[in-house]
Amino acid sequence: IGALYTFANGIAPYISFATSFEPVTESSGTSTPFDPTEAEQLELGVKCASDDGRFFAQAAVFDLEQTGVLSYDPVTFSYEQIGRIKTKGLELEGRAELGNGWSLIGSASWLDAEVAETANAAELGNSPARLPDTTAALWAKYTAQAGYDVALGIRYIGTSQGDSANSFEVPSTTLYDLALGYDFGKLSPAYEGLRGQFNVQNLTDEFYTASCASAYACFVGAERTVTASINYKF
Repeated sequence: IGALYTFANGIAPYISFATSFEPVTESSGTSTPFDPTEAEQLELGVKCASDDGRFFAQAAVFDLEQTGVLSYDPVTFSYEQIGRIKTKGLELEGRAELGNGWSLIGSASWLDAEVAETANAAELGNSPARLPDTTAALWAKYTAQAGYDVALGIRYIGTSQGDSANSFEVPSTTLYDLALGYDFGKLSPAYEGLRGQFNVQNLTDEFYTASCASAYACFVGAERTVTASINYKF
């Protein structure tokens, strides 16, 4: 549920409240499965857009609480569903049409998360593993009247905790992406709606650790990925 009010100058403050649930797939070790985890989020923000639609910006702060999180008990070597995680954060987002075919899209977020309830007292107050404290992205795109467009993106993934004890950190990384597109309708009206796209994620093929759940469970980030596609709209 939410409410938003738009002023005549294009500024629109809003407030929203959301709830969610997610099934738990871990085994409880008994004939009774775990209950789904549940969450509640309160968000306050403001949006701003220009009359011509060329500029848009949004800022939001939120308070999120997740309950029913599984907590591993090192004494009994089993999971207990008593965990609770509290997260506060700030998100920024914006886009701009700069003219002459240039446009920008950017976003950033900062998180402050802590374990508020757990079966392991040593984890209390720690940050959850595998959750970056900062993420950011920026895309710059040039669209030519000849029908082609070129975009270059940069993504930053901040440090995250490598385990529930917060005994080590997973380092931050910066990744680059590339996108090339062409509108075949510029060649001939017969090709109107036909578009080709070429995307490269992790352009420099950076080898990095995406996250760790423990010192023995780390996950390698995706290597360079190249995709090509043809789309037709009618």
